[in-house]
Amino acid sequence: MGRLLTMAECHIESSMRTAYLAALQTRRSAVEEYGAHFWVFEHPSNPGRFIEFTEGSSESSIRDALGDATDMVLWREVEGG
Repeated sequence: MGRLLTMAECHIESSMRTAYLAALQTRRSAVEEYGAHFWVFEHPSNPGRFIEFTEGSSESSIRDALGDATDMVLWREVEGG
């Protein structure tokens, strides 16, 4: 069975940057409890613009980890390991 991925873009004000970055490890740990993985990337020339990726083996693992957001789009793996 393939993996599933969801992405969320967020813009963090410079005044909230430290708190946002500090919360990422807690969020990663919470997501991993559901067997999913969590990564965050920042745009190199636009500080504060982040993309969060959550990846798991099933829709339920991602929805359980992130909550059942109705606007969540899940991408299905078509090739990979």
